[in-house]
Amino acid sequence: MMKRKEMTVQNREGLSPVICLFLLPLFALSSFAYPMREWDWHMPGDVYKNLEFGDRAAVDRATKMFESAASCEWNRMRPTDLIPRYRNAANEFRKIQVKGEAEESTEPLLAYAVFMQGYAYMQANDRNKAAQLFNEVLDLYPDEKFIAVPARYLIS
Repeated sequence: MMKRKEMTVQNREGLSPVICLFLLPLFALSSFAYPMREWDWHMPGDVYKNLEFGDRAAVDRATKMFESAASCEWNRMRPTDLIPRYRNAANEFRKIQVKGEAEESTEPLLAYAVFMQGYAYMQANDRNKAAQLFNEVLDLYPDEKFIAVPARYLIS
């Protein structure tokens, strides 16, 4: 009986490298199949730190509303309750855009505000409005790569 147990242990150890060699390419390919998986919708830190205090507060308020809607979605809230939450977040980002255009704020802030409106509308299943806003990002702010690349990806 002792020999039999030793053989099964050796067989299990012998199979694990084979399984690892088989699974390793699958994990490597999964990063190419889903390139946006690493993307994060939060404003990049270098852009955020260059904002004025009032703009930071507005971005934080809108971000908190979007995070609240996203967390409700993760908690399986009904879609009829989610849609108003995402639309409220989009309205907060719209306020940032209007205020920024009136005060001639920096382009990264305006590009981010327009993009996040589109992203919030996309989450609220309003695809036409989202595509319109993503096109606006691509037309008005093509040099803002941190937001133009995700807009181009999400519009497709």
